Amino acid sequence: MHLRDQLCAQLRQAVQSGQLRRGAKLPSTRVLARELGISRNTTAEAYEILCVEGWLEARSGSGTRVRAHVPAPEPPDFLAQAHFPARTLRFADLDGTRCYLRF
Repeated sequence: MHLRDQLCAQLRQAVQSGQLRRGAKLPSTRVLARELGISRNTTAEAYEILCVEGWLEARSGSGTRVRAHVPAPEPPDFLAQAHFPARTLRFADLDGTRCYLRF
């Protein structure tokens, strides 16, 4: 798993567990990168992904914060757990509702 994906997973988990509260301000990408000893590009990419997914919101001049309403946890992927030979394509409709196509 790519370091960026690991960081995304850790941040999602921190929000879900309440370790990061709704509306909490996150450190800048530079500060977080320095604290973790990783590239700033990695932290910037993780923040960007989480913004697109609806976990974070970034505003110029006020930093990045945990959104007040974060996505519901994804249901377990029973097909993957059963080692069913299917691929899943995840996407969102125009309203932002997550959709899954299995084939």
